[in-house]
Amino acid sequence: MKTKSIRTIAGLQRFHDARNRRTAKFYDQPYILQPALARYLEHFERLKTITDEDERFQAFRRAPSLEHELESVDASLSAEQRVSLAQQDRARRLRSRVTRDGRHLKQLISTVLDADPWAKKAKQYWKPFIEYLKAIGLAPVLRSSPRDLAFEQVEYGLANRRRRLSLRQFENHVSSIRRERFLPTKH
Repeated sequence: MKTKSIRTIAGLQRFHDARNRRTAKFYDQPYILQPALARYLEHFERLKTITDEDERFQAFRRAPSLEHELESVDASLSAEQRVSLAQQDRARRLRSRVTRDGRHLKQLISTVLDADPWAKKAKQYWKPFIEYLKAIGLAPVLRSSPRDLAFEQVEYGLANRRRRLSLRQFENHVSSIRRERFLPTKH
């Protein structure tokens, strides 16, 4: 494919903008960004080992840019790998938005827990969660679970998309949120 030669400043600007748009998409793809960043940081780790300043400067000048690393990681992926990695990335994201502003169930539960996540047992946050659903307009309806009468179930959502959540599922979500966000991290 023959490329068009650049003859004007405007042509150079168009080329630069097109190139930046092409590499900018890689920042949204963690399966490309993470390996590229690892490679890029390896160059700087190697620079730390060079003691001669002139040699270090020359090595720094020869180090490829992050954009180059992004493009090389992208080029190294086969079509099957690219599809598989993209599918894995989509699977990690929450897909079921509950509210009109795009919040997910875990975000709603997290809002109820934010006051003091460890003050009560997970079961004790059930009623405040139902009240919160009422407050944001999701019209919750409390029912007994069809499988086990000991466990309640709440049906919530907007008129066209109703969802169900059992008390046991709620407790599991609370535990998961506590692990993810509220446990102290080890350094």
